[in-house]
Amino acid sequence: MGLNIGWQSFSRRTHPGYNLAPPDQEGLVAMFFEDDEQANRCWDVVSTDEEPIASLHRGVNQKVTNISFFYSDVNTHNV
Repeated sequence: MGLNIGWQSFSRRTHPGYNLAPPDQEGLVAMFFEDDEQANRCWDVVSTDEEPIASLHRGVNQKVTNISFFYSDVNTHNV
C-alpha cells in the first residue's frame, strides 16, 4: 500500500549502569516515512477503521500495554 517505507522493532535489555531510570516500555516499534505527506496518508488510512488494516490494528492494540506515541522530524532515522 506504500503507507510507510519501513519499520523496526526494538526490545529493552537490562544493563548495569544504564538502568538507573528505566523506561516503562519493554519494547519499541518505529515506523519510517518519506515525508509528512506519507505519514499523514498512513494515519488517514488507519483512522478510517476499514479492513484489512482495522483487524491488524485492533490485533496489535490488544497485545500492547502502556503505549506511548511520539513524532519526530522527517528523515531523522537516517542520522
